[in-house]
Amino acid sequence: TPIAINAVSTGSKTFTHNGSDDRSDFVAGKLINVAGSTGNDGIYTIASSAFTGGNTVITVTQAIPNATADGTMAADDEWTATNDDQVDWTIGC
Repeated sequence: TPIAINAVSTGSKTFTHNGSDDRSDFVAGKLINVAGSTGNDGIYTIASSAFTGGNTVITVTQAIPNATADGTMAADDEWTATNDDQVDWTIGC
């Protein structure tokens, strides 16, 4: 189930969800899908997650382009792609 994004830090590369401990869903190495946001929709790789002050703070490896706190995020095993989603693939040898 997607959860609300209540805070964003572009400098720290974090998304925050208030009021629950969701670390078990957002573990390092997993992908998250951000949707319905002002400027952050897309796929991000989780670097780490922490539960502090009653909030789940998720740090990602990619830059977060917009500081507006809105939209939702879901772990990679919880979202379904739609026609508007874009996925970039990197293939290594």
